Amino acid sequence: MPHTLAGQTALITGGGRGIGRAVAHDLAAYGATVVLAARSAHEVNAAAEDLRLRGATAWGLVCDVANPEDVRALVERVVEECGTVDILINNAGILSPMGMTWDVDPEEWAYNIHVNLVGVFRMTHAVLPLMIEEGGGRIINVSTGAARSVTPGWSAYGAAKAGLDHFTRILAAEVHPHGVRVNAVYPGATDTQMQADIRRTSDEQFPAAQTFRRRHAEGQLRDPREPAELIVWLCTSHARDLSGQILDINDPAVRERVAHDLGRPRLPDPSR
Repeated sequence: MPHTLAGQTALITGGGRGIGRAVAHDLAAYGATVVLAARSAHEVNAAAEDLRLRGATAWGLVCDVANPEDVRALVERVVEECGTVDILINNAGILSPMGMTWDVDPEEWAYNIHVNLVGVFRMTHAVLPLMIEEGGGRIINVSTGAARSVTPGWSAYGAAKAGLDHFTRILAAEVHPHGVRVNAVYPGATDTQMQADIRRTSDEQFPAAQTFRRRHAEGQLRDPREPAELIVWLCTSHARDLSGQILDINDPAVRERVAHDLGRPRLPDPSR
């Protein structure tokens, strides 16, 4: 794998496990310095230590992206250690509360928006001055097909991610003159802790839970390394023509281009 990102610093939220950890692994393999941020100190430190044992330069830092003081302290620490942020992966996200709108706790609903949408804004707002000063950068927001579909029981998650998609488009237009690329990805149904949480939800609380259990039983979930490949591809010069796009890993044309550019086997079809 060519080290096309050597000398660059990548900040990955939700980096302690799942897609975020897989992205960190690939970015480090491309030569980037990686900073992993997550709410769980144990998970994020373990992920960073694993990368260091593989020869990468990596830090693990605790941060709740919904907390403005956490975000400020995180970015200050990254600048202190690395000088700047070249790549921002807004991957931190939560699904709860699940349930009908009239049943869920309003504070939990609001916290979902604060993590999935406002948290992305806070991180982006904190790093953009650095990118603009440097004359470029890449921001990749991890969204979901739930931003477009109607899934009863996911009002907070769906609303937040729909907002994230449009934020991505508007932000891309705003920063285009400064050489910053902004895109979002739909990683598809991926084998993460979030999927496990869905399967444990009662059918009464979330009517579609049985569908998710079936997908898991039939082996239809993607390995986190698959969407990580798409995300990392967006960080490379191969995707320099793209900004303001919402890329779906289930789109055959997207999978074909990633495979061609990276010289890897094409990512499998989701119905495999």
